[in-house]
Amino acid sequence: MGGKIEDCFVLNGEKSGRPRVIGPLKARVILDVLTKDFSSRCSTATELADAMAKELKDVPGANFPSWRSILRWLKKEGFCNVKITYKPGLNKA
Repeated sequence: MGGKIEDCFVLNGEKSGRPRVIGPLKARVILDVLTKDFSSRCSTATELADAMAKELKDVPGANFPSWRSILRWLKKEGFCNVKITYKPGLNKA
């Protein structure tokens, strides 16, 4: 019972399962598109998916994530949807 613990039982090994669709390269592209200007910050997930397709069209063998994958990634990274509030300007009254 008190034998030596082998390294293969302690070290992290290969994880099983499907690989992530959004890796570091695609995450960088999403952040670049989001932080470009204010109007891109207000874009929908479908618009982000279209922008990613335009950015990564020259990358050979690239698969493009769906809008649901992009929403899932944004939620995981801490982004949230916030309604833009417009305040009326001051008048003389």
